[in-house]
Amino acid sequence: MGRISVLVVMALPGKSLSVSLSLGEHADVASAVAIAEKDPVFSEVEFKDFAIGIYGELCELSHKLSDGDRIELYRPIIEDPKEQRRKRAIDQHGLSRGV
Repeated sequence: MGRISVLVVMALPGKSLSVSLSLGEHADVASAVAIAEKDPVFSEVEFKDFAIGIYGELCELSHKLSDGDRIELYRPIIEDPKEQRRKRAIDQHGLSRGV
């Protein structure tokens, strides 16, 4: 039976986490996530709280993996990114709406 290599990654404020895994050639996302959850790198991460994708595309846990896939854990968006940028611009430049 052949093996494939995949990377499981997650970005957190101020740092990123990643672990390389070697899996059986018929592995799916669920099996990779189950193994990554047990890795010390992700010891403080609750995987159930995150959406999962491969190279920026959301996927199901049953998705079959290919050699070289990057499995990404996506944090929930707390605030709209456009709104965050607008607030930073106001803070940095003293701007206000309607002026």
